[in-house]
Order: sequence, then C-alpha cells, then structure tokens
Amino acid sequence: MKSTAIIFVESNEAFRKIVVAHLRQEYFVKEFDHTAVALQYMLHHPAHLVLFSVSPEKLPPSGFIKEIRNSVKLKHLPIVTLLHRQYWGLQQECYEAGSDVCLEKPFGLEVLNTVIKTAIRNRDAAFLFAKRKTLLPQEYINIEAEDEFFMQRLNRFIRGHVSNVEVSVSGMAEAMSLSVSQLDRRVSRLAGCSPKQYIRDYRMKVAFELLAEKRGNVTEVAMLTGFRSVSYFSTKFREHFGATPSKFRIPKLLGPLPEDDYPPRVA
Repeated sequence: MKSTAIIFVESNEAFRKIVVAHLRQEYFVKEFDHTAVALQYMLHHPAHLVLFSVSPEKLPPSGFIKEIRNSVKLKHLPIVTLLHRQYWGLQQECYEAGSDVCLEKPFGLEVLNTVIKTAIRNRDAAFLFAKRKTLLPQEYINIEAEDEFFMQRLNRFIRGHVSNVEVSVSGMAEAMSLSVSQLDRRVSRLAGCSPKQYIRDYRMKVAFELLAEKRGNVTEVAMLTGFRSVSYFSTKFREHFGATPSKFRIPKLLGPLPEDDYPPRVA
C-alpha cells in the first residue's frame, strides 16, 4: 500500500492524466479539475501534499492557496505550484499566498518527483523539530534559577533510570534529598502534576524519541522505557499520542492508504 497521498488539481485533462500515471507508481494520487471540490475533499480525507497547476482563467493562483493556509486542518500541507512559462510572472503572487515551491512548465517528471520528495521531507523535518521541542523542552521559562536547576537534576535522574521498571517516587525523592511529600509539592508546583505522572509522561517522551528515530521496535522501546508489558505500553502510548506505537511513524503519521479507494470519511 502507498502511504503518501497527493492532491493534484489540474484543469488540463490530458496533462493531468500523464502526471497522475507517473506519480501513481509511488504515491496515492487524488485528481481534481476544480479547486472547490478538491478543498472539500481535503477537509475530510488525509493528505500529505498539494500539487496545484495554475490557470488564470480556470484556476486562479492565490485563492485556493490562501484557503489552504487559512484552514486549521490543512495549513500544514506543503503546496507545490505548477506554472506554465507564459504565467511565470504569477510566481510572486503564489509565494505570497503561501506556496512552498513554484515549478515552471514544462518540466521533467523526475524533477517533479524530486520537488515533491523535498517538500514533504522539509515539512516533516519541521514537524519533528517542533514536536520534539514541545515534548522535550530544554529550558524552563519564568521560573527561578534554583527551580530550573532542580528540574534539570530531576530530568537527569529519570533519564538515567527510565528503563528501570522498579524506579519509584520514593527513590526519586531520596535522590533529590527530599521527603516524598516535599517532592510531591515541588513537582506539582513546577510541572503541574504528581511525581508519578511526571515519570510516566517522561517515559512517553523518551518512547516518542526512540520511535521517531527508529531506534528499536515496539517491544524494545517498551523495555527501554521501563514498561513490563508491551500491551500496557501500547495502551498508554495511544492515550498519550493518539496512535499505537506500531502505527506511529515519522514522517508518515497518517499511516498507509488503500490503493484503489480513498480512506473513509472522517467527521
């Protein structure tokens, strides 16, 4: 099954069929000759990239691109705009509207392949960077230096014991030279949760790292993050990230798409 879905909007049927036949060797492609229909489809089905062929008369350049960029559900998608050389003067308008790449027609199909791969790879890299920065913050903002030092020590302790199934709140309190109640109060104040929950969340963050960087299969990652049971690990991972670890992938978080039909509609 192909796992990358491309939305292709092109008014010239003959050209569209040529490009679609080529792209379908590697991608799942849904083709349209009208932007409004394509936009409605994208709002209810997963997609990874938009390929938009500009025609000033039939498919004006900026409206469709701006609608994508203004949509909460779609604004993250890479947009590759195709411009015939006679319309090349519209490239600035396309970029201002939010296009990632403008490609001049005619072009080689292998060049198109490279542009698509690069656009998807760059967007995935940006997503992974943002996600990891959110999950594993390196600095604590608006807290005192003493508290920052405390959180750094706490994270080092958990990181060093993350694979230890037996690690406990009492052991963490002892390592931090605090009583259990003191640790509970301080972690609750700084992290907004109990020490037990903080350890669990930290395990999930490390599991995210390991899976994202493909540093082990699900069983290995469960063991490396201190879970006795793979099934329990999978349940907690799904609760935390919305997908089971076996289906969790970077960059293709949406999972595989069927060859002959588009995925089911979503609410």
